[in-house]
Amino acid sequence: MLVLIRGAGDIATGIALRLYRTGIQVVMTDLETVVEDVRAVRADSPAQALSLLAQGAVPVLPDPECLCREQLHPDALVDAILAKRNLGTRITDAPVV
Repeated sequence: MLVLIRGAGDIATGIALRLYRTGIQVVMTDLETVVEDVRAVRADSPAQALSLLAQGAVPVLPDPECLCREQLHPDALVDAILAKRNLGTRITDAPVV
């Protein structure tokens, strides 16, 4: 299963870590980081993100509009951006949102 997470702040990183540890593939859109020895690596394209997944890393795409979803076709999308309004996530972005 592939889950795309919008944002990589505290909330998003906690969600990503939990999903990663259960064996779910996770791609995040934000900045590169390391949390509890799980490596998040900047990916410059959706294709590179898929390659990093195969290496066991959590790819982080600089993609605030989350356009990568059109190429990644995630099974689920988590909007973990802490904002006072919806920043563009739609119920049709993935089978599970």
